[in-house]
Amino acid sequence: MVTRSHPTAPPHRSAHRLLALLLLLAWLDAGAAHEATPLGPLSLNRPLDLFALSTVLHDPSGHDDLTQALARAETQATLHPESVAREGQHYWLVSRFEVHGHLPPTILRLGNMLFDEWAIYLLHEGRLIQHEVVAAAPPPGSPPSLDLSHLIPLQMGAEGEYTLAIRVSTRLFHRILVDLSSADRAIDQHVYQQAFNYAVFGALIALACYHLFIGLALLQITYIWYSLLAGTYLVYYLVLQGVMQRLFGIADPNLNLYIASATCARLFSLLFFCYMLDLRATAPRLRRLFLLTLALTVIQLVGEQLVDFYDALLLNRAMHLLIAPLLLYSAWRTWRQGFSPARYLVLGSLVMVVALAVRLLTVVGWIPYTALTPQLTFALLCLEVILFALALADRFKLLQRERSRQEEQNRSKHRFLTTLNHEIRSPLAVMLGEVGELRRTTQQGPYKEQVETLHYTGQALLDLVDNLLDYARNDEGRIPLHQVPFNLHRLVTSLHTLYAPRAAGQGLTLRLQLDPAIPARLVGDAVRIRQVLTNLLSNALRFSTQGEITFCVALERRRESDVELTFSVTDQGQGIRADDLPHIFERFYQGQGPGHAEGSGLGLAISQEIVTQMGGTIRVESTLGEGSHFHFRLPLAFEFPSAAPGHTPLPRYRILVVDDEALNREVIGGLLRNLGQEVVMADGGVAALEQFELGRFDLVLLDWRMPMLNGAATAARMRLHTDPLRASTPIYIATAQGPQADPHTYLGYGINGVMFKPLGRSQLTELLTGLKQHRRGEVA
Repeated sequence: MVTRSHPTAPPHRSAHRLLALLLLLAWLDAGAAHEATPLGPLSLNRPLDLFALSTVLHDPSGHDDLTQALARAETQATLHPESVAREGQHYWLVSRFEVHGHLPPTILRLGNMLFDEWAIYLLHEGRLIQHEVVAAAPPPGSPPSLDLSHLIPLQMGAEGEYTLAIRVSTRLFHRILVDLSSADRAIDQHVYQQAFNYAVFGALIALACYHLFIGLALLQITYIWYSLLAGTYLVYYLVLQGVMQRLFGIADPNLNLYIASATCARLFSLLFFCYMLDLRATAPRLRRLFLLTLALTVIQLVGEQLVDFYDALLLNRAMHLLIAPLLLYSAWRTWRQGFSPARYLVLGSLVMVVALAVRLLTVVGWIPYTALTPQLTFALLCLEVILFALALADRFKLLQRERSRQEEQNRSKHRFLTTLNHEIRSPLAVMLGEVGELRRTTQQGPYKEQVETLHYTGQALLDLVDNLLDYARNDEGRIPLHQVPFNLHRLVTSLHTLYAPRAAGQGLTLRLQLDPAIPARLVGDAVRIRQVLTNLLSNALRFSTQGEITFCVALERRRESDVELTFSVTDQGQGIRADDLPHIFERFYQGQGPGHAEGSGLGLAISQEIVTQMGGTIRVESTLGEGSHFHFRLPLAFEFPSAAPGHTPLPRYRILVVDDEALNREVIGGLLRNLGQEVVMADGGVAALEQFELGRFDLVLLDWRMPMLNGAATAARMRLHTDPLRASTPIYIATAQGPQADPHTYLGYGINGVMFKPLGRSQLTELLTGLKQHRRGEVA
């Protein structure tokens, strides 16, 4: 049995009641004095809190020895725990016990990371029998441990009176862990604490590393701030446990790392919340408050290294009291606005507030400091980080759902654009086919110029439809380019021929300046170049009411295999305001002034993207009221001339033309008949299969989008014909999808090739020329 006695305590039962009352007051109010009162027999199966039962003496000079401390304990009252010490001060804790009968092995547990050294003196009947010195910082190379406590076996085997005096050298004095318990109980508690601490340690490492990997993989800064938050909590935890000293030999005598890690944790909390809640977009004013708090936290981080530990700790706690409500309010506000992941941030912020309250109440003595106090703090810390991780996971689910919704919208848009493309291009193909025949037959006569204008106008409209649909289909704004040989002189003169009558009708003069040194045959995307020039010429005509428009193409540089050209359009129109010039190439931007609202705001944006992707640059200079000068430079390869092959008459083939549109069938059939071919028509997939059974064909031109039986199904059934010769008939798709379509979409159905409407005479001639090679076993 163990009893505690005091020389001045009267040995009667009423004192026991007085002691119980004093202990209750001491637990509720740390400012009350701990008066020494005798205790009856106690069991060590539960830890005995010695701090609450010891005489606490202040030794500011640090010169008191054991004898002086024991003498002072006889005459001085215990120190009020609210008296806070500065760095480098010392205290004595003095307790007396009486042992009667057998006492199991006894363990003294010491725990507090804010002390520098414990000096333990155990006296039996006034004689010193045990002296231990325990350093706060474990020596390098000592066995790793994640337990704050130090276990000291006490030599209390004999009966009689014992005096336990503990000299504490500490940086900040408050309620600390000093208790007695049986060895079995102490060892069990130690194992439990080790397991708990390893679990917290592993959870923080896992959360920090996992979210760091996600942040780097997705390039999401929110995950980076979270991983840094968890990482600083981990450093804070390791410093508290002394692991930094044991494992890495990092000594922190002034506890700067401890304070800095706690401050950085709050710093990264602010950054994490700011990006997680997207305060830049959702709450700009609240974001400014966050930025101010961030600046104060950075200043605090620097200032903590310049003051002593006590002031740094007070500054740290004060900043925590400021940041925690700010985080809680921002999370609650965003949750109320409908951002569901913020509910986990609210819970995490509440946990943060509770953990801060536990630490503060422990410091002032309103909550007793026991072996479970640091575990409670670390458990709350880990719970806070886990709740923040759940917020990230919930946010990721929202992003996935939003991405799935956008993908479904994109699929719907793609289906719509595909249908729209087909419906627009089909009548255009018919019109251009008929105009092409007129153009071929009307070589002379009064209508030749009108037919040419109609042809180039229709071609420009088709190009515009292709480009707009292609631009709308491509969400990234990447416009595919096709490098093919083209005649630049013909392209430029055709544009001049197209726009000159319109300019004359407005009282303007369209002047063309084409450098004769430019090679006629170049390699590039003529369709895209035409589109850019069309946009520039259309704008010049729209915003000019008088004067002259100059359309110029100049040779800037010529090398062995390529040239660099400058295309420019200069007008004398109303010009562009200086405020509009920086935004003139932005999507959907319409400048201020007459006529600006008439356009879509896409023409110049599309032109800039095309020029940029072709390796060029586009610029504008303009003065309000005097006109504008648009110019762009492009590098283009040029095609070397080759000997022209002699004309070879085309063989006569039997061709099956399948299309559900009658006009398309007539246009394609008319072109083929003019080329001397035998043509059989079919208005759909079913009729095509019937004609395919009736006789052999040398070629099948098959529309892709048809009702009942589309082009894919029709081609697949033709390939399954029992006659090997018929099954191997060349099948070409004629589609209105446009050149931006992927040919591999069609080739998987047994298709030999793809042709894009409108089909012209040159395309069909090239196809028929290569058909002879295909019949010899080659794929055209």
